[in-house]
Amino acid sequence: SNQEGTGSLALTDERELHQVKFVGAIRNCDPQSTNITYEVEDGTGLIMVKQWLDDSDNSALEQMRQECQPNTYVRVIGQVKEYDGQKQVLGYSVRKVSSGNELTHHMLEVVFSAEKYKKSNQIVGLPQAQPFGSGLSSGVGFGGGGGNMAMTSSMGGGGGGGDVSNVVLDFIKEKGELLEVGADVNECIRSYAGQFNESQIRQAVEKLASEGLIYSTINEDNYKYAM
Repeated sequence: SNQEGTGSLALTDERELHQVKFVGAIRNCDPQSTNITYEVEDGTGLIMVKQWLDDSDNSALEQMRQECQPNTYVRVIGQVKEYDGQKQVLGYSVRKVSSGNELTHHMLEVVFSAEKYKKSNQIVGLPQAQPFGSGLSSGVGFGGGGGNMAMTSSMGGGGGGGDVSNVVLDFIKEKGELLEVGADVNECIRSYAGQFNESQIRQAVEKLASEGLIYSTINEDNYKYAM
């Protein structure tokens, strides 16, 4: 819904929507030369997702477009917009869900985020939590009443934290701007081999992705900065 007097989108628990991650099934898709428009259903309603394509699109992105067909479950990361009174998502990343385990993990992530927000507001003496920058705000579905939280993810933005996280975030910011498919984690591992091991870098990537600061593009080794 729109927050009164602000025009910004908000959930029933008053958190503003900026960027979201959700999982749903494609019900329709309309590929064009410059963009693809999907209608995605997350179990609580249907929403339009528009993903713009680059003129220098390569074969990897073409494969991604071929995989995202009707009745396929996808993971969407993007920014919530409203046009003519209708909610839409400007998709940064639309990727086919790899397995049922990914769907289960996403559902648990939604529940965890919602409970974390509730507890943060129950602490006496602390101000109500506010969304930070363009961090992923939570969603409880696109249906009118909020519905269940099975599909739409809830994550708050935050700092990268830790030296390795900051290094990885800076690397993805810089390299991700140069390539449509984003920065390559394996290149990051090679670049900082003398400073951090592979496990440290991959843990940092996972942490940054869970905080909504980065998002994967064509696979789990390529990322872009989400802000």
